[in-house]
Amino acid sequence: MRCWWSGLLTLWLMLSWACGKEADPALQVSDIRLVETRSGERYLECRIVNPNSYPISKVQLVFSLFDSQNRRIGQVVISTPAIESGKAVTCSRYLDNPDVRAVRLQKALRF
Repeated sequence: MRCWWSGLLTLWLMLSWACGKEADPALQVSDIRLVETRSGERYLECRIVNPNSYPISKVQLVFSLFDSQNRRIGQVVISTPAIESGKAVTCSRYLDNPDVRAVRLQKALRF
């Protein structure tokens, strides 16, 4: 009986400590755009900001790709190297599908 109460007390202390911690700010993804070069090649560019107080070792962004009739025609993943605390990086990815007219960020995963 005594072990049950001590386990419950430990769980309560852990939960109250975890709930009392201030949440880290979210990863910020901005300036998402399609860039077309003079030769007709298309790139997806975006800016990623790490507002956290700690570095992020890796970020993966998953984008959905759409054609001129707003039909989903695929997806692309952009991976980044480490992003230091308070820093921003600009990422780009070559798009080999000439039908891409719009993109939408589906997920931003941080590791």
